[in-house]
Amino acid sequence: MLPFQAAVQDQSSRATKNPTIEVALFFDAAGYQLFSPYFSGDDVKLRDMLLAYMNGVWCVKNTKRISLSVV
Repeated sequence: MLPFQAAVQDQSSRATKNPTIEVALFFDAAGYQLFSPYFSGDDVKLRDMLLAYMNGVWCVKNTKRISLSVV
């Protein structure tokens, strides 16, 4: 067995019956400089915008139009 075949075999044995989506949001200095002026430098409003974005991702995940059930 070749090394890459062993890696593929290991990955397939870790498969779960319920697919899971993991989401991360990275907001760097360039993003801060771009969006901060829209909120007059108010970091609370900027944070709320990012949370609203993540809420939108959650809503898409929970829509009934997705044929695959994910956790």
